[in-house]
Amino acid sequence: MELAHGTHNFELECWWHSQKWTKHVTVPETVALVRDFVDQALAAAQQDAVVPTARAEPDTTSPV
Repeated sequence: MELAHGTHNFELECWWHSQKWTKHVTVPETVALVRDFVDQALAAAQQDAVVPTARAEPDTTSPV
C-alpha cells in the first residue's frame, strides 16, 4: 500500500492465477473501511476473551 496524490493504492496479487488488482482508495474511504473493520472485529469478539496488555517500550538509555 502506498499513498499517492491523496489516495492509497492497494495491490492484491493472486500467486495462483498470476494476476494483480489495484484499487485506488481515498483517505476518507480508508477511514471508513478501518472503522467498519474495527466495529466488526469488536462485535465478533468473545466476551471472555483476554486482551494482552501493551508491552513497555525498551529502555534505550541503559548501557548494553
